[in-house]
Amino acid sequence: MVILLGVLLIVGFIVLITTIVYRVVNSGDDPSTDISQSIPPTQLPADILLPEGAEVAGIEADAGRLFVHVIYPNGASREEILVFDMATGRTLSKIRTQK
Repeated sequence: MVILLGVLLIVGFIVLITTIVYRVVNSGDDPSTDISQSIPPTQLPADILLPEGAEVAGIEADAGRLFVHVIYPNGASREEILVFDMATGRTLSKIRTQK
């Protein structure tokens, strides 16, 4: 019985070491694990034109959409959230608030 357990232990270590070596050797150039292949490139414009004095208060991305929170100068006293589709770059919505 003790001999059988010793043999099983040795076989287990051999399988463990073989699996680790196999994964290390074959993990380098697998294109399916490249995260850049799974994220489509965006076509958002490089510049979002804002009036002078406007400030970007925050940017958030979720579910393929980009949300840009803009605060306009004191004279306008309003804020706006611009919603862009990250796949097409189109402006989907402008949510305006008045203070």
